[in-house]
Amino acid sequence: NREYKQFFATAYFFHNSRRMQLGSALPSQTPVQQHQQNARWTHSKLPRQNHRKNLMHTRLPRVLPPAAQQKPQQQAQTATKPLARPPPRADPWAIVKKAQQGSETLAVEVKSLNRGGLVVGVGEISGFIPFKEMSAQRIQKEDYQDLAYLVGQKIEAKVLSVDSEAGRVLLSEKRVAQSQALSRMKVGDIKRGVVRNVEDYGAFVTLTDVPSVSGLVHKSELSWDTFMNVDDVIKAGDKVTVKVLDIDPVACRISFSIKQLQQDPLTQTLDTVTWGATKSIPEDIQQVIDRLNVQESIMEVIIMQQAVESHLFSQELQLFLTKTEIPGGFLVVARSGSTLQQLQIRSNLPREDMKDLLARIARME
Repeated sequence: NREYKQFFATAYFFHNSRRMQLGSALPSQTPVQQHQQNARWTHSKLPRQNHRKNLMHTRLPRVLPPAAQQKPQQQAQTATKPLARPPPRADPWAIVKKAQQGSETLAVEVKSLNRGGLVVGVGEISGFIPFKEMSAQRIQKEDYQDLAYLVGQKIEAKVLSVDSEAGRVLLSEKRVAQSQALSRMKVGDIKRGVVRNVEDYGAFVTLTDVPSVSGLVHKSELSWDTFMNVDDVIKAGDKVTVKVLDIDPVACRISFSIKQLQQDPLTQTLDTVTWGATKSIPEDIQQVIDRLNVQESIMEVIIMQQAVESHLFSQELQLFLTKTEIPGGFLVVARSGSTLQQLQIRSNLPREDMKDLLARIARME
């Protein structure tokens, strides 16, 4: 019986094995039946305990969204990162005051027009440009309504004054043209102009070729002659030729001289002056002597002769280095008003250095 059972078990095993090998070729089986039979045979050969595990390995991985794929540390950093704050808002009044201090040119928009001038927008602030501060090439004195076309347009202007408490900003358009014109000029230029008005301290001259530029001719720069009032020398409407003395493009200021275009009568008549003994020394000449005595390059200052010339009057102190040769020094003439004072200066300085020294002392530097 044992041999019989062993024989049938061996025959059954080889029968099933042969059947599985030839199962795909059996004509009685459909393709679906063949697939099911092969699948049953394959799964039956897998270990029971690993069957479910192998099936799980065949599953596709779950695809997570990009935000969920971040690491926990990155998520924590993202959650704790503070939001960026917007930059602090600039104070519009501080911007306008800074433009005034630096004499900056601003682009302003014309909002409206009234009887006094233009209402403009300076950023978030309203400003005002009087008609007298408009460009000379733009304004028409006959009819200010001709400027209505400027409403909605942008023009350039400079800040004249700022009152943040009252909410007022005063601007000028002609200052822009003046600053541009002054930047093209230099000291020593000769210009033609017309006297606009006369004051006690001098006369204001408007240049002919640059109508936007007006400068002051101080009364000390009007004439070499003696005069009491400015009206005695010059009047409004006179056509004059001036020399540029000083330029300040930032403040839009320029100063002229008329007398420097004329030869000083003292240089022509110095040899004919009648000299006499020194009686009293004017205060400003005495200050020059005191300043010369404290200079290391000056060995001695000797007071010489004095003269009074009523027809030669100077509005300010002047020092002249004469051509008279003196051993070991120089002969200087100081003029204050109508008084001429000779000074002998002992020094080893070269002549050009002495000129520079006298110029600095005359300017009280």
